[in-house]
Parts: sequence; structure tokens; C-alpha cells
Amino acid sequence: MNVNVLGKLYSGFRAGNRWAENTEALAQFLGKPSVRVLHVTQETALRYAEVDVYLRKKGRPIPRNDVWIAAVALEHGLHLLTLDVHFREIPLLLIQP
Repeated sequence: MNVNVLGKLYSGFRAGNRWAENTEALAQFLGKPSVRVLHVTQETALRYAEVDVYLRKKGRPIPRNDVWIAAVALEHGLHLLTLDVHFREIPLLLIQP
């Protein structure tokens, strides 16, 4: 999991009315040995710049947080689990619905 995804989840939890339940479920998920939080690195920033400039030149920008999410997935060669179709604009990004 990417730290940017965590931010989006916590934001959604704060906006809702089930903060305690949602944060507890997330804590249980994050506590699994197979789950780790990936942080932004200098390499991530370089991938971010590549993706951002590519999409802007193509005239197809996407939300900034989603560029960060894509950059982390690209950096680590991970599949991105998403239904957001705008991620399909990013070459080499492995997407799984």
C-alpha cells in the first residue's frame, strides 16, 4: 500500500461517520505480515515527474494524488488495483480491476 492511498482512505474515513470501525479494519489489514506501506522516495519523485509531464503533454492530466500512486506502483513494479479508468492513460502501469 502506498502512503498516498492511506491519506485518501483516512480522508474518506474522516468525512464519514464510521471513523472508529474503519480505522480498526484498516489497522488489522496493515498489521498483516504481507502488507507494507510504501513511502515516497527520490525515485518516486522522478517517476512522478515523468508521468505528470507525459499526461499533461498528452492533454490527459489526472488528479495529483493519483499520479503519486501510479509513480509508486511503477517504481516497485506493482499491479495497481483500481476501477479508475484514467490510470489506463499511463504506459507500463500494470492495472488490475
